[in-house]
Order: sequence, then structure tokens, then C-alpha cells
Amino acid sequence: MLTLINPPGLKTFSGLNMHTPNPPLGLAYVAGEVRKSGFDLSVIDAVGEDLDRIKPYKARGDLMVQGLSVAEIVSRLHPSTDIVGIACTFSTFWPLAREVAATIREKHPGMRIVLGGEHGTAVPESVLRSSEVDIIVLGEGEETFVRLLRALSTHTPISSIKGIAFIDNGAFWSTGLSVRSRAIDEIALPAWDLFPLENYIDRHQINRGEHRSLNTSFGHTRLATPMHTWLKSTNVDNTIRPS
Repeated sequence: MLTLINPPGLKTFSGLNMHTPNPPLGLAYVAGEVRKSGFDLSVIDAVGEDLDRIKPYKARGDLMVQGLSVAEIVSRLHPSTDIVGIACTFSTFWPLAREVAATIREKHPGMRIVLGGEHGTAVPESVLRSSEVDIIVLGEGEETFVRLLRALSTHTPISSIKGIAFIDNGAFWSTGLSVRSRAIDEIALPAWDLFPLENYIDRHQINRGEHRSLNTSFGHTRLATPMHTWLKSTNVDNTIRPS
């Protein structure tokens, strides 16, 4: 069984906030695609499940942590979990994601830990050599993650999967970014029923009803010099549906 984790968030009260807590759209898309492909999964949204808890961050006196503690996250792992997927969208959140991975390894050494998001995509070897992460999904993760789950469930070598990075016998391996999906309307819609959306709505992080904002594009920044960003739009009929 797969458990997807959105780690706690960071806030600062000494300047502009680096993050306004919103439901994790990327993780919701991955959850939707994983479920559509027939895999059992659960979700732990550490931010959304306890938005009101904001406490000092032990590693930085000028920052606060928002959401469940790392210990609480690990305690909520489903007993049948054998693969954990951790999201790390920005490098500022990497210390928290790394702490989650380390605690999972300590408490559940047999679980395989996969990281997704921009930070791992940007510096995969550094992440793998400095943490308990086993595999990194590079770039767009919806289809790559499903291919990885299929390989792991059938004990198939993962080296043939495009879009991942890992360490094997001390050597760093990267299969490069996967081919960008063109048929994005075939990707499952976000599995919002697995996330505590009501908590976000009640605290005005997102709106309910007619005025809720919509994200109709897929984008991924490939880090290079110069930096390039590609955006792809979904079909409007797949975004706006009659109630």
C-alpha cells in the first residue's frame, strides 16, 4: 500500500511569508492517477489536518512550523504501507521533508521512501546521499509514479523507468526527465476526497462555490541556464462540469 505525505509547512512573522497554505494540487493529481491505476493508497496532509497549530521551528528561531508534528505524521501511517511518497515542492521545505523521511526509516525500516517535487528534481544526487530517500521521481510525477509502483509491485528492475533517480551499490543513477505528457486530459482528476478540503475552506485558504480559483495548466520548470518553463492547458470541459 502507498501512503502519500504532504509535510508540515513553514511560516515567518518577520517578513513576507514564503508559503500560504493551499491544498497540495500536485499531490492530489498523483493520488488521482495512482487510484485510477488500481493501487491502494492513503494520504496524510500534515498542513491541512492541523492548520491552526503553529509552533516554533527548532532549527530556525525566525521560522514557525504549521501542521502536524513529524511524530504524528509517522504515527498515522497505515499499517499496510510499504511505499511512502513525500512531496517537497520547494527547497525551503526540504529540511522538514528530510526529517519525515528519517523518522519513517527509524520507525519503519522496511518501507521504501520516494520523494517528488521541484527540490528533488533540481538536486537529486544531493538528496539521495544526504537523506533516507530511496528513489526520486523527477519532473512531472503522475505517470512516472504509477510506472514505478508497477515495477516495485512486480519486482521488476526500476532502471528502465524514465524519470527517476536512485543510488545503486554506491553509484548515482538518473534516467533523466520523463517525456512530457501531451494527453493531459487523460490524467485522472485530483483526488480531493482524500484531503481535508473543509479545513482549508473554513480558514479562507480557498473559497467555496462559484468563486473558487481554478488551475487549468500543467507546468514544470526545468532548471538550466537560462530557466525555461512549459505550460499545457487542460480541456475546459474537463475542468468545468455541471453540478
